[in-house]
Amino acid sequence: KVQRNALAYRQLSRRDALYRAADRDLDSLGITPLPARLWARRCIFSLDGHPLLVTEVFLPPVLTLGRP
Repeated sequence: KVQRNALAYRQLSRRDALYRAADRDLDSLGITPLPARLWARRCIFSLDGHPLLVTEVFLPPVLTLGRP
């Protein structure tokens, strides 16, 4: 049985390593320029006492979801 801890959210700035990695990867796909900040979340899952940290960085279009 997998257990999930609480989700943690954060904005990433250009100084963050995750931001720079996303910028590098998205640039290679032709997705530029990035906004000054990106949203990310992370969570620790556990299976039989073994933790797994999952981190997600959201693509810029997530900022426009729900807008007309």
